[in-house]
Amino acid sequence: CVYEIDTATGKILSKLWASPTGESIYGHRASALAFSDDGRWLAVGTGPEGDVYLWNLKDRAKPYVIPHGGGTIEMVAFSPGGESLATVGGGELKVWRLSDFVSGEK
Repeated sequence: CVYEIDTATGKILSKLWASPTGESIYGHRASALAFSDDGRWLAVGTGPEGDVYLWNLKDRAKPYVIPHGGGTIEMVAFSPGGESLATVGGGELKVWRLSDFVSGEK
């Protein structure tokens, strides 16, 4: 779970669950995260299954699931402009076009 917290008050503003439904259904361990430059996208890598969860922070609907595989995700990073996402896990670097997962959004 990724928590959005008001740093002045410590109040939890929202929770984003790293699961296919976006709900708290079982525990994935968040191991890496990144925001796109424009603040629209949040990517969270998990372990040990190696999935990456991608949220559109404008609508906060259920996340898109990017199946990197191969073990715990060690790094996620957006390209400048936020059109691609790089993931590292299980000794493999993979680069994904966001348009392959989020058709109709940009």
